Amino acid sequence: MTLGLLHGTRPDAMVLCHDLRRTALGLLPQVALPSLRRAIEINEEAARWAEPDRAPRVIGLSVVTAGLGDDEARAALRRLTGETGLPATDVLRYGAGELVPPVRAGLVGSAT
Repeated sequence: MTLGLLHGTRPDAMVLCHDLRRTALGLLPQVALPSLRRAIEINEEAARWAEPDRAPRVIGLSVVTAGLGDDEARAALRRLTGETGLPATDVLRYGAGELVPPVRAGLVGSAT
């Protein structure tokens, strides 16, 4: 399903969703999730399968911080931003403000 959506939408930019509570791949608990950096690479590569000449990229992170206190959640978001160089926020907890500038820039870039 995800690949169908990814290829059908042919995005110029993507916001990667990540749940800090998850350590394994959905219904395959024996399969560990890749690092966040690797997940970004995988998604960018998969997005290029439909159009190899394009270079869609992950421009931000939407992170589920449920179960963490506010200080821990904010520290985790800062850590992820430091690791990836991408803005990270828990949209449900803190809103999408951190993601608006890169999303707008991605939309402007796709119109040209």
